[in-house]
Amino acid sequence: MKRSAAYICRLTEGGDLYLGGELPEYERPELYPHYLHRDSVLRVVALPGVKIPAYAFAGYPNLRVAELSEAVSVAQHAFLGCQVLTAVQLSPRTIKIGKSAFADCPRLFCIDYVGPRSALTALIDGVALPTDRLMLRALPEAAALVDEGKIGTADWSLDENGVLTVSGGAVPNLAAHTRTPWHKHLDKIRHLVIGEGVTRVGERVFSTMPALTSLSVVGNTELADFSFASCNSLTHIDFFSAVTQLGMCSFAGTGVRELMLPPSLRVIPEGLLQSAYALKTLILPLLPARADGNFLEYCEALSTVKVLSPDVDRRGIATGLFIPKRAKVVCADPAISRPEGIDALFHDVERAIHSATASYTAAREAVGVARAQIPRLTPRIDEAEADYMALERARFAPDGTVDTTLEAMTYKRRKKLLKEREIERKDALKAAEGKADRSTKRLIRDFDAFFASMKNAAAACRREEKELENVHARFAAVEERINGLYPLDRVYRARAAALRTGLDAFGQSLPTDIVPNAVTVVSEYKMLIEFHRYDDLRASCERAVLLLDECRTESGEVPVEQRVPPCILVAGGDPLDDRSATACIAALRRAGAIVERASDEDHIESDRSYDALVLCDGGEEAAYGGYAHGLKIDDRRARRDSKLFSAFFLYGKPILGIGRGAQQINLYLAGTMRWNINDTERQTHTAKDGKPRAHSITVTPDNALSEAYGLGEIPLRVLSDHSSAIRTLGRELVAVAKAHDGVIEAFVHRRVPLIGVQFALDRMVSDSPNGFVYPAPAVDDGMPLFSAFVDLAWRVREKPPVEGSAERFSKPSVIGR
Repeated sequence: MKRSAAYICRLTEGGDLYLGGELPEYERPELYPHYLHRDSVLRVVALPGVKIPAYAFAGYPNLRVAELSEAVSVAQHAFLGCQVLTAVQLSPRTIKIGKSAFADCPRLFCIDYVGPRSALTALIDGVALPTDRLMLRALPEAAALVDEGKIGTADWSLDENGVLTVSGGAVPNLAAHTRTPWHKHLDKIRHLVIGEGVTRVGERVFSTMPALTSLSVVGNTELADFSFASCNSLTHIDFFSAVTQLGMCSFAGTGVRELMLPPSLRVIPEGLLQSAYALKTLILPLLPARADGNFLEYCEALSTVKVLSPDVDRRGIATGLFIPKRAKVVCADPAISRPEGIDALFHDVERAIHSATASYTAAREAVGVARAQIPRLTPRIDEAEADYMALERARFAPDGTVDTTLEAMTYKRRKKLLKEREIERKDALKAAEGKADRSTKRLIRDFDAFFASMKNAAAACRREEKELENVHARFAAVEERINGLYPLDRVYRARAAALRTGLDAFGQSLPTDIVPNAVTVVSEYKMLIEFHRYDDLRASCERAVLLLDECRTESGEVPVEQRVPPCILVAGGDPLDDRSATACIAALRRAGAIVERASDEDHIESDRSYDALVLCDGGEEAAYGGYAHGLKIDDRRARRDSKLFSAFFLYGKPILGIGRGAQQINLYLAGTMRWNINDTERQTHTAKDGKPRAHSITVTPDNALSEAYGLGEIPLRVLSDHSSAIRTLGRELVAVAKAHDGVIEAFVHRRVPLIGVQFALDRMVSDSPNGFVYPAPAVDDGMPLFSAFVDLAWRVREKPPVEGSAERFSKPSVIGR
């Protein structure tokens, strides 16, 4: 233990530097006494109340983890130039971070926060961080308590969201998991938080929890053997950066698919993930010193082990950590895992899919042309056969009648008559031969045209196959490019999933061997015609018909199941009541879209890669303060929604506003609002006894809303729950639906694919979650509008790129009606 009047520090043999007390502030890191041990420091642990001064750990070469949850503040340049700093842990006790505290830390990819995500967002606002690849992990927000109590010396509580939190003490061993005090709530526990202060978790305490799906382990907690064994539904595990010890077989038999071990873990215990049947990807942020034994036994699905370090000995890692031979060890260095160029790759693949779609349609059309020529071949075969049989009869069939008049004639007369009859027979034979020859030539000509069409169809099928191979090759390049990114930004995950869905649909496309087989079947038609084998000709033609019927299509449109689903971003809503966003996400996914919820970070550049934007509903009273210029609630979120709208509006992408989202759109486009509707209007538009009101609106024809429901000038039954209304519409907005009292219920834009609905569309979906089902049967279903919006997003996305530009959305793409 080193002590001075200014600070307290202690360096352990494992490389943990504990820092506390009052630290002086110097302008250079070498002036700090602990600088002498800079090469040995692997982890910095702040003791309660400490303030990390400027340059305190600048340039430390081996510093991997900064556990700062007890620190009050982190000054400017405190961790400047820490080249291998991987993870930082913070908490609400940290009230200030300098803007350049983590500058020039290229491998910093994870910030853990022991508190709500909104507080973390406010804390790091303005801090220079690698936001294009940074993973932010925070604990779930607390809700109303359902039950609480003690287990050993630890406290536990369960809230109404199914979050079980254990904190402040040791959890003892139990004879059976049925002895836990929360056993009667097992079917409700969805998320488990092992919080700060938990020194130990006993054996099998949390094993066999049927409903547990996610786990967050926060502090330096010792997990005993088999502590989470056989939690088959446990699919998401977060080890925060302070975790250093795990127990043997503690996660055996879990259903986790992707797992990142804690950065501060020194030793991997034996059997840690034994029989984790669904584990596909294992991430090692830092290489542990050793593994006590085989910890991946019976992990049959494991395919990839990612090491977040540069220049690793992959063979040595595979041997030293008992990695199965089937698993591929890859290096995914966060310092070089930047997403530059990925958007261009995605656009390239989308264009390739568009080209493959056109090629697929062309091949179908070519098969249709060949198939359309089939009906004329059978009559031609019958005609040629009839003419050939007539010729045969003219050649060889005997007359069969006796002309008795010839016997009474003189020799000269009889000779002359027979000569005339011979001339007539030869003329008839010549006419039959000419007719048979002409019918044969017509038959050959029609078969030549049919054969040429089939060869053209076969060539089109080959082109379609090459286009499909090209798409797969380009998508493989995308997958290879994003494979080194961790954490992978959600927008890239969504777009990759959408592309994969589209490619899987193309796997059911035109069978490329059918048309060549049909060509082979009729390739000998000339020989069959030459030898008058009409039955064989009919048989080959019928076989070709059967083959081509398997490729027949009724139209050239892309089947719905072969579309690449659009990626839609859902924003807006109320941070205190997220039910509207949940209902919108469920409805959009039901309509076939890939849907993501907008985060609180300003990732506008990556969010712009989505195909459409939905601004969902929220509480008006808490949001508006009577100001026409914007929102009052959560100014950061309001600014983000404004930026999102501007980005999507500029690029001509579809936008849907629901309730308060529609009011936001009107404000963004310089419209005005009436913040308090009168008492008569409230009887129609404001909720009664907590339930929205059902009423009729009149929809004008020839707009997105009327087309979605197939309406003209007829009413539509909707639900309403709003105390504000539009006074004047914004620039280029047109009202398309009004209530009987004149309140505007829906509007569209003249040029951009934008629609706003004032009524509660999210509550009009029959199977929407969170109790949104309305008991009145006389309300129209909201799904047609959600489905129409998803289809609109697909059609706008499938438009060809702007001519003369390599980027799809390099300049505004305005979609007019």
